[in-house]
Amino acid sequence: MSFSQNNAFPPDALSVQDSNKSGVILLSAQFEENCWRCYLDSSNTLQQIRPKLYAVTSDGNSVDGWFFEYDSGIEPPSQLIEKCLQYEAYYDSGTEQRHGGVFPHVVWVVSGDKRRAAFKSRLAQNAELRRKELFRFISPDELESLIVTAQVKGGFNDHP
Repeated sequence: MSFSQNNAFPPDALSVQDSNKSGVILLSAQFEENCWRCYLDSSNTLQQIRPKLYAVTSDGNSVDGWFFEYDSGIEPPSQLIEKCLQYEAYYDSGTEQRHGGVFPHVVWVVSGDKRRAAFKSRLAQNAELRRKELFRFISPDELESLIVTAQVKGGFNDHP
């Protein structure tokens, strides 16, 4: 699989390569607007989560869902944490679990080791976030490894 570092996640952002020896295939991908989800928050107010990309992968034995976010490096960390809080509220609503059975992995693709470390640290220190295990932070070149690892293990052990 390959990953484009384009913030808009063009349709070729995820593609299955002939050289993919892992056996993991991309079953479907929905890009911005098509993958946005509506839900009712804890006060019954209609909200919307807006991932950049939603993808479904399979190794032939199991299927995994993925919400992808791309950090372009221009948003302040507080904005990224706010988005994590929105994902947590969406998880808490149970909407995705009712429709898909499980909640997808939430993957932040962050270029630059320093920015990724700062983001992870800020997330770990945030007292409002109760479900920090929902999130993974990777560099663009770690995408295939992350997906293959999740498929082989049948998901992440610490993922709800």
